Amino acid sequence: MRVRAGRRVSQRLFDSGVLCAAGLWIASVIGFLQDQTPFGDDAIYHVGLVKNLASNFPYLWWDPHIFAGSVPIIGLSWLTYPAPALLVRVGLDAISSFHIEFISAFLLFGLSVYYFARSVGLERILSFSMSILAWSTNTYWNLTIWGGAYDRAFTIPLLFIAVGATYRYASQVNYGGRSTREYWLCLAAWTLVYLGDVFVAIAGTLLTVIFLLFCAGIDNLATGLKRIGTFFLPLLGLTLWQIIPLAIQALAYSSYRHQVLVPNYWNMLLLPGAKWTSTLNPVYLPTILIVATCCGLFRARVSPVQKALLVSMMVMGSYWLVMGWVPVLWPYLPRLMATYSSVENLGWIFLMTIPLLFTILRGRLVFS
Repeated sequence: MRVRAGRRVSQRLFDSGVLCAAGLWIASVIGFLQDQTPFGDDAIYHVGLVKNLASNFPYLWWDPHIFAGSVPIIGLSWLTYPAPALLVRVGLDAISSFHIEFISAFLLFGLSVYYFARSVGLERILSFSMSILAWSTNTYWNLTIWGGAYDRAFTIPLLFIAVGATYRYASQVNYGGRSTREYWLCLAAWTLVYLGDVFVAIAGTLLTVIFLLFCAGIDNLATGLKRIGTFFLPLLGLTLWQIIPLAIQALAYSSYRHQVLVPNYWNMLLLPGAKWTSTLNPVYLPTILIVATCCGLFRARVSPVQKALLVSMMVMGSYWLVMGWVPVLWPYLPRLMATYSSVENLGWIFLMTIPLLFTILRGRLVFS
């Protein structure tokens, strides 16, 4: 048993090393590995916040500039800024510290996609391919490098880990296995997600609530409700100090993203645009359609956990499609983010859908 555990650890370290090398190469090709300049409209704010945190630590609360004039909990992404602030305290400059954290988040993005793909049952080689596909799609790095949405860049990788761990947990519980390790991993990952970008946290929570509701089967919704409580009640307890001020802020003011209500161009779903134009990878939709069609033709069997995740991604994918491209339906649905943000949200939903569909198809071909 120890030999097997050692081999698994060695294999995981080797896979992580290969993936990080590939990620660094892609970052150098894109151009931001060697360029430390923080792009975006809020670049001065991001670097200034890191400097303020480092210079005022541990007496943060007296200086309102640290929190952009907002209530402290609302004005600071606790997942984004403490790490580079600590690097500044060690002796690095603020720009270099922020750049190091962004490169780390970029690498973690590929590793998290690989973890999710393996969690749903995809083979190693295809899981590697999913990471390369994620890194090479500018729905992730365009709005973070150029648009300055760094909070999302640091939160999305943890969302993949959280959803992947939740899938593992539900799968093991459905088959009567022990799931203590996966549960604590889920709780830790979701706690970090809740301390990051609030919009990514809400979008991920909605998807996971739908998944947990149906993961025990359509005839066993009571069990699904219990699993939702098992997950999110402790999570709310751990992050209540963050959630309550955000909820008060949301009730007091409408989201600033409501002002961006220009429909997206339909070609953004498929055709790659310019370097700094956020578009989906041209292989996303064709791959999903082809693999889904093959699953239907071969009558692939779908487990309750797989079916629940597919349903949750279909629901949330349809929501982002409508809120980004179908303005006639906007009055009937609550808006969470700007229209152009539907592109990046569909991006991470597609990255979850593709490995799941490949796993379902592979199961049918292997056991046929």
